[in-house]
Amino acid sequence: MARQHCGTGGRILDIGCGTGRILLQLLRNGYQADGLDISAQMLSLTKAKLQAANLETALYQGDMRTLDSLGLTVKYHLVIIPYASMIYMLEDSDRLAVFRGVYNLLEHGGILAFDFDAGQNEIGISKPWISLQAIDKDQGRSILRIAQMHGISPNLRCIAQITWLNTENQGKIVVSCEEESSISAPHMQELLAQAGFSVTKMAGDYHGQPYSGGELCLITARADH
Repeated sequence: MARQHCGTGGRILDIGCGTGRILLQLLRNGYQADGLDISAQMLSLTKAKLQAANLETALYQGDMRTLDSLGLTVKYHLVIIPYASMIYMLEDSDRLAVFRGVYNLLEHGGILAFDFDAGQNEIGISKPWISLQAIDKDQGRSILRIAQMHGISPNLRCIAQITWLNTENQGKIVVSCEEESSISAPHMQELLAQAGFSVTKMAGDYHGQPYSGGELCLITARADH
């Protein structure tokens, strides 16, 4: 996608960059890419990774619903919102705020690309499941996460999670509860149109197969300035 929409000279903004997994890969491949995340802790980890890899770029802390308030003067050819981060936008007003902010950051004809949950929830409480088992080499710890979902409505759910973080010398338990949303693909397309975008592709997987229903939907949309 970066090669298709940016070539070698375009600039990319990674919204919700987290600890920089995608951002660093873009930089290593020679792209001009900046990162934005709401979490100062995540950005601190990204900065450490950049330094270790002898890479430099701009990192911004902020909410993707208030991009205009960051005062960015750079224009981008491609903005990505990976990891289904749009699930945390619970209302249409939140989604429109994101899209309009991104629109203002894009060059004429620039592209927004993101994935999201287009499915519907089962109402009620699910059985717990193991949602993550991993080794975090960057922080030298193992992670085990148990999750349980409460389907509040077809398009709103609450995810309760218990996470065990184990290092060589100590362990830590983190309990969290987050609301997540889903939205149908046609409705997401309508919101993009309201913000000035034209959808150029809707895919149902990360290989670019056309979207034909289901939970995973990936959209690319062009800013029609």
